[in-house]
Amino acid sequence: MIIAKSKQSNQNIWLHFTDVAMGLLVVFLLLTSYNIIRMKARERDIHNILSAYNETRDSIYTNLNTALGQKLKVWEAVIDRDSLSIVFNHPDFIFETGKDEVRKTVREILKEFFPLFVDVLYKYKLDIVEIRIEGHTNSLWKSETDSIKRYQYNMALSQSRTRSILDFLLRLNLPVEQSKWLQGKISANGLSFSRRKRTKDGKEDFERSKRVEFRIITNAEAKIREVLNKIESTNK
Repeated sequence: MIIAKSKQSNQNIWLHFTDVAMGLLVVFLLLTSYNIIRMKARERDIHNILSAYNETRDSIYTNLNTALGQKLKVWEAVIDRDSLSIVFNHPDFIFETGKDEVRKTVREILKEFFPLFVDVLYKYKLDIVEIRIEGHTNSLWKSETDSIKRYQYNMALSQSRTRSILDFLLRLNLPVEQSKWLQGKISANGLSFSRRKRTKDGKEDFERSKRVEFRIITNAEAKIREVLNKIESTNK
């Protein structure tokens, strides 16, 4: 009789253990499914943002090419689709050594280029976070041998040059609404020789490194960061 009760007790304990194990397994599966669904939702959101960004980028690129057309060749400028930047390689865009004055030829190019450029971008005003005027130099500075000093000197000079261009552009006779919008979007950025151009064999291309670029920054990155922040907040 005692043996029978002992067996019954062991069976009850085993059944209880099995029920608990099954319950834990169900909870684990539910949590796993929830995390998988959440991860897929995050991936879907990011994919949708990137798809929208690619569409916007391609649309801006196409419209800029249409608006600027053959003038790009005359100005020796190219539009980079991936970075949404316009690079001016016209020799007159290279400032005189150590100076920040915008040459007359460049002023004439900018008078023609910038209104067309802004007219296209204004149509995407809700998608654009910043319009950056970037000034780039090579790594040379007179006879200076200290690389840190050369970097600092070129940083100050490239910043001064982009500010000169910015000042000139903001004084152009643009439509009032575009002018007001620009003042909250456009910036001057001197980058010294932080983004030098290289030759095919990896050496610094001293001439191509000296350039001016107009770079368009969209809100795609901010939107992706917003999605990630929301996911992180739900994890807390």
